[in-house]
Amino acid sequence: MTEKSFTDQNMPPADLSLVNSNEVVKLLQVAFTASLLVIAPKFHGSFMIENLDSMPNPFFFGFYTKFREDDYIQHMMTLITDDEAAKIHFYKDIYQMGVILKQKYKQLRRAYFFAFLGVAASILLFLGDLVFNIVQS
Repeated sequence: MTEKSFTDQNMPPADLSLVNSNEVVKLLQVAFTASLLVIAPKFHGSFMIENLDSMPNPFFFGFYTKFREDDYIQHMMTLITDDEAAKIHFYKDIYQMGVILKQKYKQLRRAYFFAFLGVAASILLFLGDLVFNIVQS
């Protein structure tokens, strides 16, 4: 009676993959979705501005495009009467743009992080598969 060696036994090959390919696909989907959320414009709430005087920021296009051009120009002429009033409104607009950009960069950082994780996981899986196939042959 001859003994079978370990390699002669009909055993399925061991699964040495660290990450399931479905997990990598899900990670890539999260990265793609996060990147779309960063570049897609979003407006919180609806702009229910009844008149030009109730606009919080007269330079934001989401507000003034709801009114006729002549009305908007007339409103701006009465709003900005001197250099000091113009400076105040411009500085307020610049500050508000900075707040929005801060949020955008935070979202971009998250999107890049998830994209990096997806690429890194793909590279690691490729290298793991390559090493596994070299060891098997």
